[in-house]
Order: sequence, then structure tokens, then C-alpha cells
Amino acid sequence: MKLALAAACLAATSLFASQALAGGAVAVTLEQPVKAKTKIVADGAVWVCEQTSCVAGYTPDESLFGVAECKDLAKQVGHVTSFQSATRPALQPAALEKCNSAVKAPATITAAR
Repeated sequence: MKLALAAACLAATSLFASQALAGGAVAVTLEQPVKAKTKIVADGAVWVCEQTSCVAGYTPDESLFGVAECKDLAKQVGHVTSFQSATRPALQPAALEKCNSAVKAPATITAAR
């Protein structure tokens, strides 16, 4: 059941991303879903995030596509697993690792004695 749900989510995300990228937008896949559909401004671009997808239909300067833009978004929404555009190659694993370095680790709680 979980595998079927995961496959359905992946298919929906891929469909959503391919439609978004058709117009030259930037699409991001998140590791964890956002709580509700929301708009976020990150590195000068307006992102619409829903479930595990975020899409920016307009970026102020196409040269901003990369780790810096990804980092700014990741700070706000969490770990990014894919960052791609119709006009540029997707970020590779090393770049995604740099992007995700901006995400704060959850605070560890220690028990008081």
C-alpha cells in the first residue's frame, strides 16, 4: 500500500513538474511535503509549493538558477531532492548537497536528570 502511494505521488510530481517546466519555469521536488499550499519568495523568485513540489514560473534573472537559489528555498521548505529547469541541466547530487546544507538540523532534546 505504501509503495503504491509513493509511486502515485512520484507520478503526480513528475506530471506536475513536466507541465511546469514546459514554460521555462523552475521545478523543485522536496523530501517532505509542505503542510499546505503556499507561496514563498526565495532569492527573488516567487515559488508556489504544494505537497512535495515547488514551482517558480518567473525568476528575476535566469543566471540565478543554481545552488544559491536552491539554498534560499531549502532554508524555508526543507530538503530538496530535485532542482530542474527546462532551459538548464538539473542540479547534480553534489550541488544538491550544498543546497541542503542550508537546512537546519532539528534540535536535539536532552532529558534532564
